[in-house]
Amino acid sequence: NVVSVEFEVQYRVIDPYLYKFSVTNADSSLEEALDSALRYVVGHSKMDQVLTNGREVIRQISWDQLNQIIEPYNLGLIVTDVNFKDSRTTMEVKDAFDDAIAAQEDEQRFIREAEAYAREIEPRARGQVTRMTQEA
Repeated sequence: NVVSVEFEVQYRVIDPYLYKFSVTNADSSLEEALDSALRYVVGHSKMDQVLTNGREVIRQISWDQLNQIIEPYNLGLIVTDVNFKDSRTTMEVKDAFDDAIAAQEDEQRFIREAEAYAREIEPRARGQVTRMTQEA
């Protein structure tokens, strides 16, 4: 599966000297580290988590992973927040993903219909049992 994810990173420079001279371009290094962290976290996550209900967990794990990646480089900055801006399937897999979502919705609908049928038929069956017992 292919998913496109957009993150926004907020950071604060804590050591201007390191920020300027520890690497060629601290902003570029941070961007590359974020790409690496996202690829790792998203690659080890289920697509549903990335696109729907697991976004906060993905955000937190990505933040932790990003900090682990940049720590040895002494970039002179501290990441203060990461924001999950957007996640979506690419056009190549959108139809398949939409079909999967529709199938999940159908499954839930069938379960609800079966439960409703059971609630409807059970009292009738109990009534028949009672009637048959009384006749016997």
